[in-house]
Amino acid sequence: MSLQITAPATLLVDQEVPVVLTIRDALGRPLSDTAVTWSSLSPQVIRVTSSGSLVSRAKGLAAGVGTLSATVEGRSQSVVLTVLPLPPSSSAVLVVESFSVVEFQYPSQPGQWHYAPRVRVRESGGGGAVAVIGYDFIIPGLGRAPPCVTYRRVERGGTLELFREAYGDYDYTISQHSSRANGTPATALITIRDGDSAPTLLTVTGPIVSGSLPTTY
Repeated sequence: MSLQITAPATLLVDQEVPVVLTIRDALGRPLSDTAVTWSSLSPQVIRVTSSGSLVSRAKGLAAGVGTLSATVEGRSQSVVLTVLPLPPSSSAVLVVESFSVVEFQYPSQPGQWHYAPRVRVRESGGGGAVAVIGYDFIIPGLGRAPPCVTYRRVERGGTLELFREAYGDYDYTISQHSSRANGTPATALITIRDGDSAPTLLTVTGPIVSGSLPTTY
């Protein structure tokens, strides 16, 4: 009597694959009405269900090399399987491509300087969306802060979409900045939140330029 186990050479952690035992008699004829005992010689790496039948299932538990054994009437046959780790999940990385600050005053509010930071953020490794962010606020100490207005422009296949919103796929907040002097570098701390995930903090520095609040970015 001969025993032969057919199984995939590799499987992933948490993946379940079939394993099949083929039994042949001395003349090479397959035998099917025979009880089989399946076991794992590497229980930390791989698990096998001992169903008593020719077909069983093996599941990867941890990355490594595991050995399975099938026993029939005192005879055993083993097979080696390699359990591979799960591939890392892809996640978007936010990259600041450009940052500048427009310094301006509303005609109705002389002496109250406003900043309109213009930030271009690229999403790398995710959906590939590109966002242009603007946040209009008054410099601390020089006037009241108006409601947060967020402009977001997303480029998809050459089509530009402009959003004026406080909520969306992302929530952008520029919480601080520095230096009001024209032409000097300004720094903003940008908090970017994607849904319910933890916020991503980006610190960017760029020039301040005098101008008017752009209606589109």
